[in-house]
Amino acid sequence: MKLSQLEIVGFKSFGEPIKFSFSKGLTGIVGPNGCGKSNISDAIHWVLGEQNARRLRGGTMRDVIFKGTRKRSAHSFTEVSIIIENDKKILPVEYEEVKVTRKLYADGESEYMINEQSCRLKDILNLFYDTGMGRRAYSFIEQKMIDDLLNSSDEDKRYLFEEAAGIMKYNQSQRTCENKLNSVENDLIRLDDIISEVKYQVGSLRHQVGKAKRYQNLNNKINMIKIQLGGIEFFKMHKQLAPMNEKFLDLEKKITQNSKEFAQYEAETTKKEQALLTIEDKLKKEQAKQREIEDAINSFEKQILLNKQQITNNKNKLEDSHGRIKAIKLQKESGSDVLEKEYKKLEETKESLTLQKEQTEKYEKKLAEIKENVSKLYKENDEIYHKINEFQSKKQKILNEKNELETHQRLITEQIDRIKNKITDYTTKYEKFCELVKEHEEKQKQSTQSLHTLREKKLAQEKNIENIKAKEQKLLDESHNILLQIKALENEKQQLKEWEKNFAGYSDGTKAILENFGNTNITTLAENISVKDEFIGLVEQALRNILLSAICEEQDIREIISFLQEKKLTSQLIIKHTNHNKNTAIIKIENAIPLEEILTFKNEIVHPKLLENYYIVENRDIALSLVDQYQNSDSILNFITKDGEIYSNRGVVTTHWIETSSKGLLSRKAELQNIDKNIAALQEKHSQITHSIEETSSENFELVKKVQMLNNQLSDTSVLLEKEQKQLINISVQRDNFQELVKDNKQQLAEIETQQTEIINGLKLVDVKLNEIPEEDEKALQQKLESVQATLKTTRREQYRYEGLVNDQKIEITKLEKDIAYIEQNIIRIKDTALANEQELENLQNSIEPLKNEIEHLQKETEKLESSFMKKVDELSTFKENNVSIENEFHELRKELDTLKMKLHELEFKKGVFSNDKNEIELKIQETKLTIEHLKEDVIQHYHHDLSHDKAEDYEELVPAELRTNREKQEKRLENLGPINLAAINDYETQKKRLEFLNEQRKDLVDSKTNLKEAISQLNETAEKMFIKTFTIIQKNFDTIYKEIFNGGKGVLKLENQSDPLNSKIEIYSNPKGKKITNINLLSSGEKALTAIALLFSIYLVKPSPFCILDEIDAPLDDSNVGRFLKLVNKFSTNTQFLIITHNKRTIEAVDYLYGITMEEEGVSKIVSVKLD
Repeated sequence: MKLSQLEIVGFKSFGEPIKFSFSKGLTGIVGPNGCGKSNISDAIHWVLGEQNARRLRGGTMRDVIFKGTRKRSAHSFTEVSIIIENDKKILPVEYEEVKVTRKLYADGESEYMINEQSCRLKDILNLFYDTGMGRRAYSFIEQKMIDDLLNSSDEDKRYLFEEAAGIMKYNQSQRTCENKLNSVENDLIRLDDIISEVKYQVGSLRHQVGKAKRYQNLNNKINMIKIQLGGIEFFKMHKQLAPMNEKFLDLEKKITQNSKEFAQYEAETTKKEQALLTIEDKLKKEQAKQREIEDAINSFEKQILLNKQQITNNKNKLEDSHGRIKAIKLQKESGSDVLEKEYKKLEETKESLTLQKEQTEKYEKKLAEIKENVSKLYKENDEIYHKINEFQSKKQKILNEKNELETHQRLITEQIDRIKNKITDYTTKYEKFCELVKEHEEKQKQSTQSLHTLREKKLAQEKNIENIKAKEQKLLDESHNILLQIKALENEKQQLKEWEKNFAGYSDGTKAILENFGNTNITTLAENISVKDEFIGLVEQALRNILLSAICEEQDIREIISFLQEKKLTSQLIIKHTNHNKNTAIIKIENAIPLEEILTFKNEIVHPKLLENYYIVENRDIALSLVDQYQNSDSILNFITKDGEIYSNRGVVTTHWIETSSKGLLSRKAELQNIDKNIAALQEKHSQITHSIEETSSENFELVKKVQMLNNQLSDTSVLLEKEQKQLINISVQRDNFQELVKDNKQQLAEIETQQTEIINGLKLVDVKLNEIPEEDEKALQQKLESVQATLKTTRREQYRYEGLVNDQKIEITKLEKDIAYIEQNIIRIKDTALANEQELENLQNSIEPLKNEIEHLQKETEKLESSFMKKVDELSTFKENNVSIENEFHELRKELDTLKMKLHELEFKKGVFSNDKNEIELKIQETKLTIEHLKEDVIQHYHHDLSHDKAEDYEELVPAELRTNREKQEKRLENLGPINLAAINDYETQKKRLEFLNEQRKDLVDSKTNLKEAISQLNETAEKMFIKTFTIIQKNFDTIYKEIFNGGKGVLKLENQSDPLNSKIEIYSNPKGKKITNINLLSSGEKALTAIALLFSIYLVKPSPFCILDEIDAPLDDSNVGRFLKLVNKFSTNTQFLIITHNKRTIEAVDYLYGITMEEEGVSKIVSVKLD
């Protein structure tokens, strides 16, 4: 498998399409700095899915598009493709050749393709997972990666190891599973809340279903009564239609008669209008002739005015022409003098121009000689300066070496002091942490015991809360039922008050008196008496008429009777009576209770004997027996049975079996008092229950607070325990670390002291080299350089002076050339003006005579028009006198026609009245029909019953009052049911099914959660095994390659935390032969480069990448290290294809193929390829 081709269009500096072909072995890419070599590496990075613009050395992703140059325009897109030979099937596709393409447009849109088929970025990334060829894998090694690899965050290092271990897909799968697990857990929390709510709804709806069914039964009965009432009204309206139809036919006859009379008058009117039109036509013709004469007069008048205006205009033109002729003659005389002056000025300017050009040539010749001298002096100055630089460079190199050794010596001295301090510090800390481990083990034991105690307390309190909640729910249900009872009583109370307000149960006469004489002190007998409770119904039934009688003042009685007579109403009246004897004896009768004993008068406003001699008996037999007994009594006695029958000893029997739709006044009062008592009792009970609910809620709140406190304590204790566990682990680890650190630092101290001795010897050798360099040669060169620079300075001043003189001469020449052109243009303009004036003079002289002739012609024509104008004025006066008689005849006929039209208008008005009456009765008929139809449709719509299919006989025996009473009774029963949720039946079934569905869904989520946890555990376990196995191999490879590159030494890889390898920090230790380096930053740049190369090739041994791009990583290496580097590359080139971007000559000699990158055109990279044999 290898990278066979790279195609670039408009990427960074590659303005033209470029195609690279690669073979196995080593391919070199060379070129000067800034020519675009590294852009090839960036292009391969980019096409493999790199999304970080900074890794591509740009600010934004659009920076990779070719920006253009001074000669080339910018590209609107960039496209990069790579072709990979997949002969070993490393890529997980069936193709032998895989082409990956990425395209980016200037508007930010991107396209991705695999084998010319559109795909996602994710598909490309997945294609290269665990192949070593990803965008951030170890197949790209550049100079910057050396420091990044050794000093960067652990995440970047770990990426390379995970890629080599082949666990990238496992990590990706694990992240996906963790995200799904979080989503499932969130869904479970939300689902539990929903299930809790739905459970509550199902329980609530279960109680409402029975109530809703009772409501439906009552509602069906009420609907049937409403259908019957609608049917009665329906057939009643049908009976009202017949008289309306008769009236409608009568109005149609009257309208027909009116139409005949209207036609007669209309015919006569038409004749008169015809005669009027004839006279009107004659009058119009005469008026037309009159208008023709008036138009002719206006025309003559306008033409006369126009001619006079034209004569005035021509005279003015004549005067203007004479003035212009004089002006042109004067201008012609002065023009010849100006032309002569311009010719003379032109000649003088041309002579000055010739003199200036000759002087300029002299200055330019002298300037050329000076420039030649300056060039020679510059060349001599550069040669001397180069010699001085070589001398100083040699000296500076020795000084740099000395500075580096001195710096290294100072660092090592400081490091020795630090290590000694560390050894002391680490020893103290080790002892301290041993004590801390013992303390934390004891604390952990105490926290575990506290946690167990708190959990037991929490379970006890939660059980108490459940009991309190059950009690609270029971009280809430009881409170709700009491509120429903109170509402039903208040509705009943309102209904009773409404009946009282509307005088329900009163006769029409009494009701009319109370409504129309409400401002007087009129009351009823029922309002002024009170009856024992057990006799209220009997008294109301038997004495209904007298109880509802109006009590009136004597002075008002006549007015009230007149009012009743006028309204044709009947009523029983009681005259108010206050002066009466209170000591009236009551006649005692066996088996009979006097009415006066069971009732009392509130106010003494009626005659005391009004209800005298009324007795209540048990039954009809006793009443008949008493009638026989007292039939000869002087007093009229009345015996009332319990059934409401009244037997008089005068032989009259009265029955009262009529049921009313409303309660009587006495019953209403008693019932209102009873309702008020019941409401007060229920409100008191509701207040007590509310108080109990508040106490229960308060108790529940306190328990919840306690549970919350226990939860907080549990949480705090758990956190504390977890914290203590972590602290114990950390302290134990730190104790072991400090023990290891003491040992390592002692060993390190011995090695560094050895390095210090070597550096002191090196400084002595540097001082010897420095003393061998002579300083006299440098001083002589410096003096010579100063002399040459002084001469150069003087010569340059002379050059600047002559350059200024040449520029001044050129400016003067340009100015004189412009003056000559201006004078020549002025001469042409003067000549053109003279010629134009000659032409204008000739035209003006030719126009004078025609103007004179036209003025004379217009004056004659105007005289003729004024004569014709006066003749037409006389003709108009005569014509107007002749038209007066025709106009009089026209006006007389017009009056007769107006009289006829008035008669027609009168008939039209009658017709309108008849039509309105007809329309009105027709409208009533339609309204009645519409009411019938609406009634029918209303019953169909609301009750699904068609009244047109019924018979009138079915409704004749029905009594509307009884139906309404029955309806009210059923509606009251319906109302007493309280608030009804009719949707409860369907809602209950729906919510029940929903609860079952939610429980199933919850079970699925719980199963999913368990499966995801198992999957994460398995993925983590597999990835950990693969990582440890790979890391162990890389450790061994790193030690082997390190020794090979450094000819000895020791390179070590370590995991900081062996117990958690997937998250442990990776430590890299590098100790070249003869050195003991404790900090990798103390390595030289070459040593760092070799260490990084050793690590990367150690990874290659585990999992070779099919290709590898090395971008100038050999730059910090000296010749001997370059040799080792190339030896290592050649060793791996059998399995890996290498693309090496380099400046090093030895590396260039070692490659098999060579591409050269140039910038012949500024800003545009081009390639030159060579095959090396």
